[in-house]
Amino acid sequence: NFHWMRPHLQDAWARFTNDLIAQAVRLHPDRFLGMAALPQHFEQDTSHALPELDRCVNELGFVGAYVNPDPSGNRDAPGMDDPYWYPLYERAIQLGIGLIVHPAATFDRRLERLTNNYQFANVIEEYIATQLLSQSNLFEKYPELRVTICHCGGSLDRFIKSDPHVGQRDVSNNLFFDTCAHDIDFLTAAIKQRGVGQMLFGSEVPGSGGALRPETGRPADDLVPVIAGFDFLSEDDKLKIF
Repeated sequence: NFHWMRPHLQDAWARFTNDLIAQAVRLHPDRFLGMAALPQHFEQDTSHALPELDRCVNELGFVGAYVNPDPSGNRDAPGMDDPYWYPLYERAIQLGIGLIVHPAATFDRRLERLTNNYQFANVIEEYIATQLLSQSNLFEKYPELRVTICHCGGSLDRFIKSDPHVGQRDVSNNLFFDTCAHDIDFLTAAIKQRGVGQMLFGSEVPGSGGALRPETGRPADDLVPVIAGFDFLSEDDKLKIF
């Protein structure tokens, strides 16, 4: 999702990107499934993205779509519990697909000096989305909606589960998190805090976790052997995550 493009460019770029994804799936149908890039723009609600979503699912056979919770990079779009997002949620339910939350870059001037500052946008925006979705009544309104938030939800809660600072609603049928976190201690804590039933295997091979683990010499984002080696998980737990 390239938030700095004007709407007319967003549409063309999303269509071009999705056509390339569809070609990759056609070349390797036993390896890949398509996820749509949507032409989001903060000045228009998500109904603007529905024609491209329909095309991707109905014509290209895609099984879901990526969502940027901060399309402009300036945090001026409504939060993910807002009616701004309802057209997309309703269409996702109609199509029987899931949505994956993954931010793009940020225009926060404070972060310009930091290397790979888009990673900080990931942490902040994913955690905000996690809190808005888990503490609102969105899934009561849309009980069939399924949302996965990348990178274990961006950050972890520092409160115990019964604390009113965190959401007390049961979102176990609606809200999920991928395992794309490369620090083993963080990933361990995320699985324990989120629960095995909410964790879905995710990685970026190859991706931002290309640094080699000193103890194994394998890339950090090679998470299959990491999760397979967790002794706090049963074999059934590991299969559920994978």
